[in-house]
Amino acid sequence: MTQIWTEKGSYKRAPYKSEADLESAIELVQFELFGPDRFLLPVKTKIGEKSKRRNIPDGYLLDLSGRQPRLFVVENELEAHDPLRHIAVQILEFSLAFESDGRGVRSVLFSALQAQPAARARCEKYAASHDYRNLDHFLEYLVFEAPFSALVIIDELPEDLENVLASSFQFGVEVIELARYESEAGEYIYKFKPFLADVAQDLLTEDAGELDTVVFPARADGVKETFLGENRWYAVRIHGTMRPQIKYAALYQVAPVSAITHFAPVKSIDPWKNTDKFVVNFADKPMEIGPIKLVKKGRAKALQNLRYTTLKLLKQARTLDDIWPGESKPVSSRSVRPESKSENVAKRDTPVIAKYISSPMVLRGKYKRKVVKAKVLRDGSIRFEGKVYNSPSPAAAAACGRGTCNGWTFWRYEKEPGEWMLLDLLRK
Repeated sequence: MTQIWTEKGSYKRAPYKSEADLESAIELVQFELFGPDRFLLPVKTKIGEKSKRRNIPDGYLLDLSGRQPRLFVVENELEAHDPLRHIAVQILEFSLAFESDGRGVRSVLFSALQAQPAARARCEKYAASHDYRNLDHFLEYLVFEAPFSALVIIDELPEDLENVLASSFQFGVEVIELARYESEAGEYIYKFKPFLADVAQDLLTEDAGELDTVVFPARADGVKETFLGENRWYAVRIHGTMRPQIKYAALYQVAPVSAITHFAPVKSIDPWKNTDKFVVNFADKPMEIGPIKLVKKGRAKALQNLRYTTLKLLKQARTLDDIWPGESKPVSSRSVRPESKSENVAKRDTPVIAKYISSPMVLRGKYKRKVVKAKVLRDGSIRFEGKVYNSPSPAAAAACGRGTCNGWTFWRYEKEPGEWMLLDLLRK
């Protein structure tokens, strides 16, 4: 049994008596657990279509730490409750309910913010500074545009849980272990790794949703035998919310090279044997880049663990300082305005789908048992019934005759002849 020793005495593992006990601990340490720009809304309300099975999440986490907000559906769980089976089922049902009852979820979030004036004020301030019309427009983006993500908070992390979640879902699922220890005097202390703490240093130049490249540090033998020889890199830990958006892997050769020298497109990220780690398989042989060198006494330090960046930034960089400028540089305040659902042409400079396609293609969806079609133009914009849209959701809303509709799950594209896939899979 793990034991923590301090000058005041030793602390032994103290299991939570119930989920309510765990939730009290989460509330107690939430600022340190989530950080200053994330807010927990511990509201338990049913979501989902009334005609089908409805589900009750344990809450929602609003992430305002980046240029685009993110929403995580929260599931609190005890290891004693057979989490390997229970959690996967719960998260699947949450994702289905979230997709089918977007208006209901938005209503739940709005009511929860009404009950927390400080969180509401922070969201309204964020919305105003990031060009959302109002709080309702901000919530529409979170529910209908932002990718679905889940957060599991558990008292003790089962060995295979992260592998089970990774192999079960294409969307991101984060897991936090919140352990409690107790002294002989009855004093509690808590052990946890802050939410996305090791990604925060990589957000000084890019938003979390834009990071598409993972950089691995490697010694000479690993470079030759694995990265270049086997076209893969294995036994690594990658965040659940990062895995779906990683499109490239890059190689940083440690001293004496001390530079990023190769990159490759990623084919898949799969569980690695019976561990909580992963193997990154490449779609093609690694290509040379740079070298992007470590600057002596520069702001960026030599890589000890994997880091995240974007391929665009990687190709523009000459040194590591160009990619990771260091903690002294403030986060960019540039904002990206999510488009209004009712506008015919979104006010983005670049259509949302542009970075996912290489040529025009046809989209189709079903509404009231009728098939409707749209066309993705060469620049990534979507033409539907003579009007052009810069994002899938406004085009889907027009097709459905509704104010809002999640276009990523409404539209399908033809991946292979006769094989129509959800548009959302383009982002995976």
